[in-house]
Amino acid sequence: MVVTLKLSILLAVAVVVSLSLGHDIWAGFFSDSHSINKKFAEMTPLLIPSIAVDAIQGVLSGAVRGCGWQRVTVLANLGAFYFIGMPIAIVLGFKFHLYV
Repeated sequence: MVVTLKLSILLAVAVVVSLSLGHDIWAGFFSDSHSINKKFAEMTPLLIPSIAVDAIQGVLSGAVRGCGWQRVTVLANLGAFYFIGMPIAIVLGFKFHLYV
């Protein structure tokens, strides 16, 4: 688990750094539109922490399932989605008008 966690963190750091320094290049791979590049630049600060946390969560969730604690994993994932993710999405979408 330690090796997998370190590799996952290393990959997340590489993606986060490349997004931070070259978000225009990343958006340019998929679109030539200036408005899409601008929107992607606005969303990058929200995307970076999401990638960093997701890299660690995937490894730890797999380790917990491998230990035979599937119930704990299900409860943690459902709780995180409904009690953390949905309220944040509602606030960002309707209060701050970050419709995507």
